[in-house]
Amino acid sequence: MPEASGIKRPRNQSDETGKRRAPYALRACDTCRRRKVKCDGSQPCAACTGRHDDCCYSGDMGLFMPTPAAHVQSRQADAAASTNPEHASIIEIMSSFQSQLDDLASRLQSASQGRTSQPAADARRRENGHAGVSKASASLAVPNSTAHASPVATQGFYGPTSPDYSLNVAQMKLRQTSLLTTHGQQLQLASIDNDVASHREHGADNAGMGGRELGDQFRLLQFRSLFDSQEAMRLLSVYQEVIGEFHPVIDINGLMAQAQRWYAEDNSPWSVSPEGGGTSVDQDLVILNLALAIALRAESTSSVSEVERYITENCQGAANARITAPVSSVKQVTIALLSGWHYLFHDAPRSAWRMCGIAGHMLMELGYHNGHVLKQALDNETQTAEVYSIICSVIILDRQWSASTGLPTHFKTSSFDPLPKDLVKNPYLKAMLAFIIISDKFGEPIFKASKGESYLDEDAFEVMNIQIDQWRKKAVGDVSLAQLGSSLANPSMRPPSWVILLNLRAESARSLLLKPCFFLNTDIEDGKKYLHPAIELVYNMVNTLYLLDSSTNIYRTQHPFYQHLLASACALAFLVVAFIEQNKSLLLATLPANLTDWLSRSLQMAVALATNYAQISRASGRLLQRLSEMRGILVNLGLLKGQDGKDKVFPDGNEDGPSAANTAKPFQRKRMSASALPDQLNPSFANFPVAAAYGAGLGSIPGTDMPSGWAESIWAHWPFCDDDNFFLENQT
Repeated sequence: MPEASGIKRPRNQSDETGKRRAPYALRACDTCRRRKVKCDGSQPCAACTGRHDDCCYSGDMGLFMPTPAAHVQSRQADAAASTNPEHASIIEIMSSFQSQLDDLASRLQSASQGRTSQPAADARRRENGHAGVSKASASLAVPNSTAHASPVATQGFYGPTSPDYSLNVAQMKLRQTSLLTTHGQQLQLASIDNDVASHREHGADNAGMGGRELGDQFRLLQFRSLFDSQEAMRLLSVYQEVIGEFHPVIDINGLMAQAQRWYAEDNSPWSVSPEGGGTSVDQDLVILNLALAIALRAESTSSVSEVERYITENCQGAANARITAPVSSVKQVTIALLSGWHYLFHDAPRSAWRMCGIAGHMLMELGYHNGHVLKQALDNETQTAEVYSIICSVIILDRQWSASTGLPTHFKTSSFDPLPKDLVKNPYLKAMLAFIIISDKFGEPIFKASKGESYLDEDAFEVMNIQIDQWRKKAVGDVSLAQLGSSLANPSMRPPSWVILLNLRAESARSLLLKPCFFLNTDIEDGKKYLHPAIELVYNMVNTLYLLDSSTNIYRTQHPFYQHLLASACALAFLVVAFIEQNKSLLLATLPANLTDWLSRSLQMAVALATNYAQISRASGRLLQRLSEMRGILVNLGLLKGQDGKDKVFPDGNEDGPSAANTAKPFQRKRMSASALPDQLNPSFANFPVAAAYGAGLGSIPGTDMPSGWAESIWAHWPFCDDDNFFLENQT
């Protein structure tokens, strides 16, 4: 019998015609791999469908995900293999390869349809409404996105430094007079706003920065199929103008050179492995994709950009993976900051504020908050300048975004060790770091007023006003808002955009000092002292923003920065209106006519700006809605006057007529005085529909070439800071 044990049983001939074992899929899903069961490679696979489990693939599975056609071809391959076993493996490989080709062809076809259209196509899209945009949005939308769902009532918190807080205070004060009609639930607290979801941060969903698996190099290189290298270089230049001029967190020249190499390696979309691939290259790809997405969003003239959405979806998983992974490189911090700016350009300042906090804590994980560690970790001058710029940007953006949202800051001034002054080269960063030293005091009056405490301290007001003016002069020299009117329209005379922005930030800081003067039931004599400076400040800010939009493309491409400043000015104007309404029996008879003219023109220009961008930006649309809700009280007080001097009522959304953007004449900037405004300042204020005719008439945009020598002439007289510590807390 021992011999019998070694005898092999003859194979049953009927087995050859039996059921053949199905081939294995190229990759199994995570659930099947964990359960150690067979996976068919579909999405979702049959095993997960039967068990009602979540089916997901990790790693670079996106490229190899079989399509339904792949399953049909796989079954055909099984049938062919059963009749010809010798060719089974070859047929399986060819079927898989064919399915990948079909999937790639469909992706390229959808990408080509989403390319940037010509102006004629843009005009047709506007004529046809949002039909094309809706289709593209549906095809490229994130599965979990709720951007187009029905509005949901949500509750948001706004701190005292937020413009929304002051706007809420003004509305509550006016509601007491029963002259302000609002829709929906009435506010009970100025810090809580019951808002509909359509006005809140859908940008986080539209931006598509969450809830996706890790992207692979194939997706990150898809920008090569959307535009050529020349267009990519142009978009990177746009990014540099919009972000890089203020926050040089990217070596833009190095990134441009790297992008050129990626185009030169292989212009075919089949190439998915750039030379020298690795973690650093993958991070550079994510940074490049985010920079391109920000530039496309900045140039967009509609609420949705198909190309920008496609690029975002290709890099969203990789960006999230770098942000949530253990920190090993400062490039991960850069990715977090870029994600924050991307959120900001999608009207999601709270998400941007959150990403700034993540970026700062990443720096702390690397130990870069410690000066000794920082010195030892940096190898060369280029890397040192980049890291120092990132640290400065995190601290500055933390203050700015927390102030704009009214949320607390993530970091104190002492959270990071002092940085050497000579290593911070960027003029905007230098100026804002100096501003941080004194900025904490500016929020004290408004915080006290929000709690009902005393806030009218004339001596403290004058001291802080002087500090702001000294800071402005150190930052930009003798350039002021009064001098910008004649230079904005001339590119050869126009100052850099950071000079304009710093001037406006100085005025915004002053508005924080003036708002508490009109918060509560202020004594009429105390309030009258601040009426003139408050109205003049509102006019200065709004008129500069109006000229910036009508003469340049700066306001359009950097809209999130300037929209907050416009909202801040309007918030102060609303508080002034509420104060006048509550004391109209004593004020209207003695109020100088020029003050009402300044306020009237400020509101007209604010309406024009909000109308221009209401279709592009939800923040502009919301401000326009607030302005429309104020029309009754403004008309009753005589604060809306046309060229004929008669009151003009804010029209309803159903009223037809040209938009203010098309008919409002540019205002000639003049230095204000106590006398009445000259006649040429009377604008033609057309009817603006609240729900229609948005985004019209941006007009021709001149070039934005900057004159050389601007920075040198300013820095020649810069007594930057007498302290040796950038972030020294002011104890006085």
